[in-house]
Order: sequence, then structure tokens, then C-alpha cells
Amino acid sequence: MIPSLVLSQLMDLPPAFLRPGTTFQQIYASLAGSESAYTLASDGLKYSESMPTSLNGWLSVWGEILGIPKNSGESDFFYSIRVQATLVAPVGTPMGIQTWSRFILGTQAVFVTENLVAGGYTISIAAGLPPQAITNWFGDLDRIRPAGIPFNVEAQTAPLMTGTYSFIGGLGFAGSYLGFGTQPVPLQIGPNTNNAAPLASEVLLVDPLLNGKVSLGFAY
Repeated sequence: MIPSLVLSQLMDLPPAFLRPGTTFQQIYASLAGSESAYTLASDGLKYSESMPTSLNGWLSVWGEILGIPKNSGESDFFYSIRVQATLVAPVGTPMGIQTWSRFILGTQAVFVTENLVAGGYTISIAAGLPPQAITNWFGDLDRIRPAGIPFNVEAQTAPLMTGTYSFIGGLGFAGSYLGFGTQPVPLQIGPNTNNAAPLASEVLLVDPLLNGKVSLGFAY
């Protein structure tokens, strides 16, 4: 709050408490100037209540209310982008799953193949991804994939060669190239896709700056 707004609050008194003359005005103007220094933090707090500009505690509050909790080891910057992207992401289609998985895993080496005969689909992901990244991806995928449709996940492995041989002094070896292999990735996700469930964040209950136990301005 700027000093003029603080002054208007201080001057909001019953007529019996007001005094004529410049001395009274000067005293209250001085008080308003001092008090305004303690209300700047409240302005910053109000600014942080907007999702695109929130950080730390307020960002977690937004995410939990929208049913998108923060992942382990996730930065505020990426978490803010992920929450906003989740709300507008296409869901239920193979292309939607593929696009979302590439965004979350940070690689274009993700492909979704439909099984048109038996039903369902297969998600192929790149090899060597950190286990925590895969765990976070499974949690994020819960909002994007269609509920009740069977699927499996495969990780690409190193290329396979057969009948290899080499020449003395050669820089490499020859043989039959069989391409990349795959290995199954154990699923860490249930069969259902739950809708977003807006919840009051626990941060509101334990953070003194958010639950009102610490006053950043003055009461009026």
C-alpha cells in the first residue's frame, strides 16, 4: 500500500477523534509514511496469489487446489509451467499421450502405438531415463490417458547385432544389425483416471505467512 492509501485508513475515524489544523494532519501523515513501509510485503503477497507469478508456498497451494501436486525434486519454474499446461492439455488420444509424455520426460524419443486388434496401446520411452523422472511421469500421465484402456510401457535398449566379426586394424566391426530392442517397464499407475479434486492445501494450515498467524501489515 502506498502512503496515501494508508493515510486514508488512518483518517477513517469518528468525527470526535479528528482535530482541526495542520499539526494533526502532519502527525497522521508521518504515521502513514512509517506504516506504509510495513504494508509493502502485503502487496507482494497479493501479487503472489496469481498462479503465473506464484512461488514456493503459494505455488504449492495453487497446485493442490487444482489437484496437481508438486513432484519430488521439481523446480518452481517447471512446476508452474506444468500446472498451467496440464489444465489445457488434450487428453485421451494417442497423440495427446505422446505429446504430453515428450513434454514431461524432456525427450522426443517417446512413441505411442495403438493395438487395433486386441485394443489398448504401447508407450515406448527412451532408454536411460532417471527412475524419479519415470515415477513423476506416471503420476502426470494419470490426468492425460483414457480411463480403463489397457496399455503397457516399454523402454528402448541398446541395438542388437548378430554374427559380428572384425578386421585387424579396422575401426569397427561388421555384422547383422537387428535394431533397437525393448524391455518392459513395470507400471506404477492404477487402472482408473480420476478427475481433478480441488482441495484446500495443508500449507494454508501450517505456513504462518499464509494462515494469518504472522501479520505483514496492520489491522484496519
